[in-house]
Amino acid sequence: MVFIELCQYTLMEQGDSVQEIFYLLANIGYTGYFEDGQKIISIEEVLNFVKMDTSINAIFKFS
Repeated sequence: MVFIELCQYTLMEQGDSVQEIFYLLANIGYTGYFEDGQKIISIEEVLNFVKMDTSINAIFKFS
């Protein structure tokens, strides 16, 4: 299980992005969930919440 804060500006400072982290974990078999337990259906759903100055906590479970 991976608990991660998805914050676009912080990831971009390191040469990454929310999309890259999401796809990396999804491609190796992890399923993402919002902090409240709701399953993340798509990266677009995440990007509706995460802007340059905001972040969300997400949980990725190996499935």
